[in-house]
Amino acid sequence: FPDIAGEKIRMYFDFDTKTSKELQVKFALSPVSTRGAVENLKAEIPHWNFGSVKAEARKQWNKELNKIDIEPAPRDEKINFYTAMYHSFLGPTEYMDVDGKYRGLDQNLH
Repeated sequence: FPDIAGEKIRMYFDFDTKTSKELQVKFALSPVSTRGAVENLKAEIPHWNFGSVKAEARKQWNKELNKIDIEPAPRDEKINFYTAMYHSFLGPTEYMDVDGKYRGLDQNLH
């Protein structure tokens, strides 16, 4: 988007934490607005349990990837096949807020 386009855009955060402290960060995206990003975050991951998010994602990916079984196959062929299958599931993507709003190629909200 032209209004936020740039090169080498970076963010820097400095938290005063002790070495043994754990920092948890939630990150939200929206193709529409900051408010949309906050609403997406609240709807999609309302808790702060990283382990739970990781376990659920693993469960969902395993469900999809286990739809095809290539037995018997050597381990390296399985790795290659399932990696390719995983990559094929990454696109196309639907990029919209939880309320269904999105910014089209015409830069208008739909």
